[in-house]
Amino acid sequence: MGLCALGLTAGLDTPVVTAPLRIVSLAVITTLLAIWWLARFRRPAEADQPSVIDGLAAFWLVAIAIAWLANGLENRRSSIGAWYEALALLLLLLLADLIRRGMPRRWLIDGLLLTGAVWMAMGVIEFIVWLANWLQTSGSGLPFLPVRPLGLLGNPNSFATGLLALLFLSVARLTGPKRTIVRIGWLGYAALALALLFLTQSRGGWFGAAAGIAAGSVLLFRFSRWRLTPRQIGALMAILIVMGSLLAIFVIPALFRVTGRGDNRPDIYRIAIQSFLQQPLTGHGPNSFGLQLLENQSIPPQPAHLHAHDLPLHVAAELGLPGLLALLATLLISIRLYWQHWTTATAAERSLLFGLGTACIAIAAHSLFDVIATQPSLFLMDVGLLAAAITPVAIQQKRIAITPSPRHRAGRMAVTLLATALTLFVIVAGWQGEIAYWPYWSAVQMVNSGAPFPTGWLAARPLLEEAASHDTQSPVTQAAAGYADGLLSARKADPDLRQRAIGYYEQALTVEPPNAINWLNLALLYSQAGRSEDAIRAARQSIRYGADDPLLVLNSGLIFEQCGQFDEARATYRAVLMAVPDWAVQPIWQSSALRHTVAEQIAATPPDAQQLLTRINTGQLQAARDQIAENYANDRLGAQPYIDQALLLIRTHGDLTLASHDLNAARMVFDPFQDWAWFFTVRAELDAAQENHLQYDRDTALIAADPSIAPDGITLPGGNGPTVAYFMIDLPRTLLPAAWHLVSVVGSSVPAELVF
Repeated sequence: MGLCALGLTAGLDTPVVTAPLRIVSLAVITTLLAIWWLARFRRPAEADQPSVIDGLAAFWLVAIAIAWLANGLENRRSSIGAWYEALALLLLLLLADLIRRGMPRRWLIDGLLLTGAVWMAMGVIEFIVWLANWLQTSGSGLPFLPVRPLGLLGNPNSFATGLLALLFLSVARLTGPKRTIVRIGWLGYAALALALLFLTQSRGGWFGAAAGIAAGSVLLFRFSRWRLTPRQIGALMAILIVMGSLLAIFVIPALFRVTGRGDNRPDIYRIAIQSFLQQPLTGHGPNSFGLQLLENQSIPPQPAHLHAHDLPLHVAAELGLPGLLALLATLLISIRLYWQHWTTATAAERSLLFGLGTACIAIAAHSLFDVIATQPSLFLMDVGLLAAAITPVAIQQKRIAITPSPRHRAGRMAVTLLATALTLFVIVAGWQGEIAYWPYWSAVQMVNSGAPFPTGWLAARPLLEEAASHDTQSPVTQAAAGYADGLLSARKADPDLRQRAIGYYEQALTVEPPNAINWLNLALLYSQAGRSEDAIRAARQSIRYGADDPLLVLNSGLIFEQCGQFDEARATYRAVLMAVPDWAVQPIWQSSALRHTVAEQIAATPPDAQQLLTRINTGQLQAARDQIAENYANDRLGAQPYIDQALLLIRTHGDLTLASHDLNAARMVFDPFQDWAWFFTVRAELDAAQENHLQYDRDTALIAADPSIAPDGITLPGGNGPTVAYFMIDLPRTLLPAAWHLVSVVGSSVPAELVF
């Protein structure tokens, strides 16, 4: 019951970052461990003998300890990784011990299937909501490409991992019940899991499903009454090879395509290999791969990742050779133990082992493309599946007194020490971490309370500073305290607050240097304090780590110009306009002679929205239609072509109902960071055409209400990458208000033409 309750809550994103729910999870863990230790004290001595699984856990513990020690125990990022990995090892020992003492594997399977029903229910709701919205877009041309459901796991690929387990475990339950109606129920459960797996469009998940089906086919043929001839075996192998090749041709190129959903995986793989070669003997420490990406990729605009999208490469980069050896040992020992149990199990036990084994194989295959170990709920689920699959059946409890031998006593002592060390570390470090996290979480809640600026920040500031003093090795808490002090120092013109903010940011960047956002905020604070040389140095660092983000680069150029580095500023401005020529229409280029000169030298490209308006207003309607068709062909799931089509219908006195459908379609694929002003501008035109005065007033007010800009700063798409690695909730803003942000030129000019 405790494991089921923990699984239901851990499937959500919020319990990982919400302090009260984290405390509930820790309380459940602590209670379960206390009950387990009471049971261990009551059991016969023979049951405490070391097993291969205990040795495997010890092997992993040594690999983790080497990587953690070699990279510094004070490393907060690695400490968090080590804690979650210790929790997983403890779960492995706990479940293996319970199964050896007689706990039915079916309990764990049914517990996961119960948890999975909640995950899948949320996935179904997501699909139904999408379908209802899609039906309102008839005639817009929005393709029938359903939303990639997330369930409660926050990511389609993560959801696919959970669905793989549910699919094969539910298939295994088909043989258990005697009533036909119950079997039909389990068949429906499996069919729903398979349908949702297809909808996730997780090609790694599809590959895992194929691997699980192939493994299940081998197991069924091996122990069925069918006897195949060599010719039949050859034909079957040929069919499997052809099907596998077709799947590989479909899946693998898509995963490696940079513009697709592969997340630039070749580059990520290259960084993982490079990281391993830098420190092959120790790796860079648990939970460290995200830091390697920060050092080698521009984040932003690249999304923040915690893993290498390949389990062996991920383990190699973080734990080095000891980790790779532990991974190899896990593979070999698991196959050996599983096969031993399979060949000796009863028919009822074998059906459960069938589901557990095929689920583990499917997830292992998926792990060649995604590393779910970075998501706590899935990490623990997979460890539980592995423990249930490879642990032998219940031992026979002996009731006669036996004098333990020295070897027997030494083995018992080793197992007890291993379990004790893991238990103490998980409980003590877990509760200490929550004590440090509570003030930070409380502060973020105050900032998000909806109180007018700066009320929330004034209340949050002492809590953020308390969190920073508790956790000096977390760049997240340090940067958050620096942000609050920097924000309030500008409002109060308080140099002492500004200096405190600078100190916090300097500490954050000492702990984790490759953070382009923190470097830019520090550069802004330095410039406000009149420390020009430091501001220039920090701006250069921001460009170094955020070289592909034009917003960060342009802001660094502004600092160069302000500090008198005109040649460097000129080169920076040119680089920005060469990357995004349509930014040349922004008013910022007319604010100084240097910027004006640079903008004149670059061939400016008007934004798509401006080009469309010009063509419609000058009667070039066919050119406008061609532009819309080209945008639609390039991105059928982008909002731009649907917004443009609605505008064309409105301006040419076309079908307003169809224009409304186009805007419904645009809202389904709406990106507030890109489409906000243009969407509400066109919707305001529709309001005017329909003489909807009340909605017109609302939409015109929303045009300038850019959600990414507020008095307390600027929100960047994707937020601050390192926050994810520390399992901490994000502050609502990432860049101080002193930073420049895009101005909606089109959105601010069009509403003036609308007159009732």
